This record gives sequence, C-alpha cells and structure tokens, in this order.
Amino acid sequence: MTGALLAVKLKEKRHGARTVLRDIAFEVGPSEIVALLGTSGCGKSTLLRTIAGLDTQYTGEIRHDAGRTGFVFQEPRLMPWLSVADNVGFPLGHAQGGHPRVAALLEEVGLSHAANYFPKQLSGGMAQRAAIARALVSQPDLLLLDEPFSALDVLTKGRLHRLVRDLIQRHRIGAVFVTHDPDEALALSTRVLVMPSEPGPFLERLDVDGAGTDSERLALRERILSALAAHGESVPC
Repeated sequence: MTGALLAVKLKEKRHGARTVLRDIAFEVGPSEIVALLGTSGCGKSTLLRTIAGLDTQYTGEIRHDAGRTGFVFQEPRLMPWLSVADNVGFPLGHAQGGHPRVAALLEEVGLSHAANYFPKQLSGGMAQRAAIARALVSQPDLLLLDEPFSALDVLTKGRLHRLVRDLIQRHRIGAVFVTHDPDEALALSTRVLVMPSEPGPFLERLDVDGAGTDSERLALRERILSALAAHGESVPC
C-alpha cells in the first residue's frame, strides 16, 4: 500500500518458550480502521502492544511512518485528581487543560459542558470519550484501541462507534482496534482481520467498506463465523 502509516511484517513473537504470534502481515493507511478480531487469548492485545512499541521482543519488522501514536485502553484510566480538561490535556504537559486543542477536542466528543468535572462525576461513556480525546490531543497519525467499548451498554457503544469513525475520517488518521465481537468489528472498521487461536496467519481479511447493504454485512459476518468454526475456534458472542 502506497503511503501506509503502519506496515507490519511480524515473523514470530514469543513469550519464553511459547510462540504467541506468527506470520502476521498487514498495512494501515490514512482514514483506515483495521479490526483485529479473534477469541480470548489469541494474541490480539499482544499484537497491539507490539505495534505500540511496548513489547520489542519479536522477529520481523514493524514500520511506523506515522509521526505519533495514540492509545485508548480498555478502561479510561483517567487521573481522579484532575479535571476532564486537565486529563485530556495531560499529554501536552502539566496543567494543559486550557490549551485550545483541548477545548476543540472536548467540543468534538461532546464534553465541553464537562470540562471542569472530575472523573467520578462521569458516566462510563463520558469517561471513554474523555480518554479518546486525550489520545487525540497530541495529534497522532495512528490510533490504537484495545477493546475500549467492551464494558459499555449497547446504545453507548453504538454512539462511540459513530464518534470514533467520524473523528478518524475527519483527522485522516489510521487506526487499529482489538475486539472479540464480529458485530462491533463490522460496525466500526473499514477492514477486518480474523486471528486464529493458535499462532499463524490471519484466517480471513475482509473489506467492510465494500459492503454497503445489510445483506452484504450479514454475509461478511457469516464469513467471520465460518472461518472461526472451520478452524475449530470457539465462536465469539
């Protein structure tokens, strides 16, 4: 892919004597959202941490042409003693809640009214929106998301899916996110990569942007479940 922000050619990743990832290759370009979908324990989060540079023990190549990388965790991980604005502005330095970029992002994620709130005053969805704004405040070219919607109710999750897609398109950044939910992968991503439970290449590579109708997306869902079932995987709920 010309102009890729991220190119992964990972030959092997081991934990001690155990191989956890093998023969993983893909690229991410601007405005692309790539879902890493698989069952628990298949190495999704390990792959994301390796891409983020949090784990450097592997063979192969991971090339970042992105200038900066933002990370959204499964929990918001807001600092309880800081206001929402100061939490969002924290990557810019101490007490940067008044930075113009913070105000702009709080507006984008619908939290302008909560700038002076503290984390204990936020709902789960509000806290995760603050975490997303914090990940974007340093103006990353690549965004990594590790199952950040798994603890949210269905309606809140749907709203955040739309928000994240809109932000990624608007800022023209690339994104990789981890999920075990086929419906979430199809709702949020432009491409789905299905991971096996045993180390090896992706079971499926699916272009979601090309599926414009409900029936086409249903067909993609069936391909995901069939790929998992054909390789003896337990099917995610």
